[in-house]
Amino acid sequence: MKKSITAALSTALVIGAMGTTFASANPFSDVPKNHWAYDAVQQLANEGIVEGYGDGTFAGDKNITRYEMAQMVAKAMAKSETLSTRNQQIVRRLSAEFANELNNLGARVDNLERNADKVKWTGEARYTYTSDRHKDTANKNNNELSIRLEPTAEINKNISVKSRLNAYLESSNDTSGDVKLNRLFAEGQWNKFNLKAGKIPTQDNTGIILDNDNDSFPGAVVSYGDKLQVTAGGGRWSNTRDIYSNSLKKYESVRGFDNTVNYWFSGFGYDNGKLNIGATYHHLAGDDLKVKSSTGTNPYMDLVGVNAGYQFNKNFSVLGSYAKNYNANTQNKAGTFQFNYKGATPSDVGSWGVYTAYRYLGNNASFHNAFEVMNAGQRGYEVGGNYTVFQNTIASLRYFDGADINRPSDKNDAKAVFGRVQFLF
Repeated sequence: MKKSITAALSTALVIGAMGTTFASANPFSDVPKNHWAYDAVQQLANEGIVEGYGDGTFAGDKNITRYEMAQMVAKAMAKSETLSTRNQQIVRRLSAEFANELNNLGARVDNLERNADKVKWTGEARYTYTSDRHKDTANKNNNELSIRLEPTAEINKNISVKSRLNAYLESSNDTSGDVKLNRLFAEGQWNKFNLKAGKIPTQDNTGIILDNDNDSFPGAVVSYGDKLQVTAGGGRWSNTRDIYSNSLKKYESVRGFDNTVNYWFSGFGYDNGKLNIGATYHHLAGDDLKVKSSTGTNPYMDLVGVNAGYQFNKNFSVLGSYAKNYNANTQNKAGTFQFNYKGATPSDVGSWGVYTAYRYLGNNASFHNAFEVMNAGQRGYEVGGNYTVFQNTIASLRYFDGADINRPSDKNDAKAVFGRVQFLF
């Protein structure tokens, strides 16, 4: 079967073209306003059903193949939920007629497959290289391959279920870890209220205390607001770190914390697009938690963090954070100040960014921080950059030069190199 594109404009019925008022100009030079198909062509173009040719013409008298017709049907099928009952029937008849071509296009033509669209998969694969270097000890190098899968299932317009699966391979000795369920939670959104329950990501505005991208805990969190948002939640916490973050090595100094402890938090954040400020309070308690203080050891920790940042323009931004553990008498403070210029965007090949920062990360205030090139218990300067090599492929390089906080100044020369390539999907 062959037919002209103009005759094929009966598919305009599929998207309700005949009942629409058009505000934008017709994009094709060879379809005048007095043409009988002008409105239909305009609507199909606006909806992305037809695209015409690179020279700005529509070529309505040109014959099309079944495959080309199937492409238009597939695009119309994607809008079927918004159609009238009559037009949905037209969609079903067209999908039956072009079933073979649609299958080759990967179009979902039955109800079961259409429902599968409610489950979306994203993730990334990455290679990470780290090298920790001290003046008086041998270098500690690590090569890691890892993958992260993140399915999201839409239950209804308000509720979704999200999860994360991580796995890794230490390439230098071919040692792999088990696939780990890092997250599994239900999320509900009602107006300005948001509720998460299950194994959920941590909630820390500073990045000093916890790493929200890699840390999680079983519990619940509720938040309210838009630009100004308040948050509270709690559950159970373990200091076991997801090795996917390439940060497990950093937290050997957190002692006596082998089992889960009670955990709850509260905080607020404000972000208007340029200025962002926030504060968080974290409380951990349990017999297994032993924090050294002036009175001995405490079975709890109370940590407060504050943060502020400002976006001067599309290229320049600054941010700073501070945290304190009020139940420890050593390494109980942490702070960071960072200056950013641009940044790599996954979809923009050739985009790039650089940053420089100074960080002081006391062990007891920053035991699960988000700064992968620096260890807790260190201070010093950090520089880094990233670059989009190919679409959805980002390479980054970071360097740290500083010291271990708890070592004499003549022996505390500490450096680190961090490199990573991410493949996003």
